[in-house]
Amino acid sequence: MTLVEVLVAATIVGLAVTSLLSALGATSQGEARLIEKEEINRIAESKLRELVTTGEWQFTLSGEFEDPTLSEYSWELETEPTGTENLELLSLVVAKEGTDLDETLTQLVYTPPEVIEEEGQNAPQ
Repeated sequence: MTLVEVLVAATIVGLAVTSLLSALGATSQGEARLIEKEEINRIAESKLRELVTTGEWQFTLSGEFEDPTLSEYSWELETEPTGTENLELLSLVVAKEGTDLDETLTQLVYTPPEVIEEEGQNAPQ
């Protein structure tokens, strides 16, 4: 084997190793982004469940998270009428500050109509 052949072989091996390391780095970045996306989805699902369960969606339309570990996230809620009485469409967006990561979840919410007692009727006791 000549010196030229050894140099060519070393160059080919070097390029292959560089390409392999680059591919591993890209895979690692993709995995990290997927983990962040799963986390923001979990946070959004939890917040939407909280807003609907407590009825807070009727009064508060945006905010920050109280948990200090979620200080880099914020949320915003939009409500839209659906055209059906007492049925609203909620759209919650949770975003991570300083990134392009956000998650939007939607849910239909039914609000039962208020029962108004007429005068002269006795309420059941």
